[in-house]
Amino acid sequence: MRGTLAAAIVHTAMATEPQPGPKQERAPKARWLRLGKAVAQKVGEGPGPLLRAIGRTMWRSLPKGLRGGSLRRFRAVADISFREAEAGIERAGLVSVILPVYNQADLLGEAVASVLEQSYRNLELLVLDDGSRDDVGAVLAPFRGDDRLRHLRQPNQGLPKALSSAFECATGEFHTWTSADNLMHRNQLEQLVVFLRSHTDLAMVFADYELIDEAGAPLRGGDFRILDRTDPKDGAIVRVDRRVEDLHKVADNFVGGCFLYRGRASRLLGEYTPELGLEDYDYWLRMNRLLGLSHLGSRDVLYRYRVHDNTLTAKARELRLQEAAVKLLRREQRRAVAFAAPCRIVVDRTCRDWVRAAAGALPVQDLEPDSLRDGTPSTLIVCAAEQLATLDLGALPQRVFVAAEFRSTQEVWRYGALLPAGRCIALARDAEVGARLLVFTRTAFVSPVAAERLELALRHQADRSFFAVDSKPEQATRAIPSPAYPRTVRVHFAGDAEACSRLAHALMALDPDLSEAEERSAQVVIGIDTWAGAAAAAARGQAYLVLLENHRELAQNRDGVPHVRAWVSHPTEFLEQVDRQFGAAPETLLWLPSSDGAAPACTHLLRWLLQGGSVPGARAHVARMMVAATS
Repeated sequence: MRGTLAAAIVHTAMATEPQPGPKQERAPKARWLRLGKAVAQKVGEGPGPLLRAIGRTMWRSLPKGLRGGSLRRFRAVADISFREAEAGIERAGLVSVILPVYNQADLLGEAVASVLEQSYRNLELLVLDDGSRDDVGAVLAPFRGDDRLRHLRQPNQGLPKALSSAFECATGEFHTWTSADNLMHRNQLEQLVVFLRSHTDLAMVFADYELIDEAGAPLRGGDFRILDRTDPKDGAIVRVDRRVEDLHKVADNFVGGCFLYRGRASRLLGEYTPELGLEDYDYWLRMNRLLGLSHLGSRDVLYRYRVHDNTLTAKARELRLQEAAVKLLRREQRRAVAFAAPCRIVVDRTCRDWVRAAAGALPVQDLEPDSLRDGTPSTLIVCAAEQLATLDLGALPQRVFVAAEFRSTQEVWRYGALLPAGRCIALARDAEVGARLLVFTRTAFVSPVAAERLELALRHQADRSFFAVDSKPEQATRAIPSPAYPRTVRVHFAGDAEACSRLAHALMALDPDLSEAEERSAQVVIGIDTWAGAAAAAARGQAYLVLLENHRELAQNRDGVPHVRAWVSHPTEFLEQVDRQFGAAPETLLWLPSSDGAAPACTHLLRWLLQGGSVPGARAHVARMMVAATS
């Protein structure tokens, strides 16, 4: 058995470089020693790890034709194109970088600097402190002059939940995440963005990376990813496998830490699976099966991955991640079967014509009173927005999802507040409607092409339906992050004196770090049904929020409207009025799901805005906060 493993490892090490190139030199002596140590280590770990290592190495040495059929990606009625940013939904060109940190403040500063010093400048960096016991805030303090940085904190939740919560704040066309102990090369984002812009059929790209030790020096020793360290000139470089179909066939999460994917893909897939311990691997499997990913295709090294005692990889044996990866592939097999099973499409009269035309050969049924009887199979209801008012969204069977089409902004303001009540996504044909749908939900998709709208809905339904039946609901519960700074905030209130006094009392009772201030010395001005002083506040560098309580008081002109950072209201008709009558930008509108809880929403929002954040980045957390407060 020892000879079998050694032969497999040696053969794979010499043959796994995916791209043809000039003849390579024989591996240096040090690398042969590392291979020998790897063999001995696997033998010492026992028969299970040893046999799996043999299987992986021999599999990777097989020619492509002998490694099984190609991956069957999900496609129901049409391909999905990523020609440009989704108008009205994403900020074109912006890269949202998430950096979760837990007890690694000593390394965090260098990681943050590597992001903010990227050659690609159009980015936002969201650092989420996941309950650290060290002083993350002190490390971030020198960077707070950069308005691209946001800082959130929450009780410790673990990496997958931290990622899911942080990505709720992401507003960019492109998404990625990194770790406090790893470093981006200066042109990483630039090269990955260029690739995705030129490959409109792909949702994600990944690239080669370099290993570093605790001190940040190249790590040319050790056995980490030994089979992928095939570069004859530098043993610290990991040349990752480019055969993405192998992600689904061999228990090996080879993608690594250098990647970029599209915001549309992030909204389609939703949260990271919370209970696996291999949340990134699961996400890549879902991404590849639903949308497609690819290696960058070049030998450029764009990321530095630190291997030390506090890395997840260094604890792999303790956490038995290899065994978890095997279980994950069994889950992936179940997912492949679920995705291949037909989804019943049910449609109302309003959407019948375009859905039937887009569905092609797929059967489509009319929506009838008994369509959602007990025992309903996997089902997608496609309906007009007004149908949301007739469906009992909270009582839908577990595998039934609704795709509601909104054809006008008036429909958004009338029915949009119903979207959070059930498993719903929103579809629109143009950016004007899409931008307003984002006030109520992150799962909104815009496309003028009917077949693409239906395809997006079917892919979302497939992924979320499997997630619903194959996951434990209690493990999906997440804490709500809060902006970590500024700690103290000076607020001035404008408008009706009685209403201002009432709000000031509620805010100060809730948050003792808030204090009432004179107009000129405040950091934030909250106008209750008034924005008369918004232009002057903006000139002083103050954030101006308008809390809408009484639409009869809104007989004002447009002069201060462009200077209002946020319009906050529970009644949707107030937001509709400032949108249609006064021309408020959709990205400044914040809907409160409840008439109660405006005070905590305001304290969250004002700190977020003072960090340089935008209203779309705060919507999901404010909504979850208010639902939690009223439940």
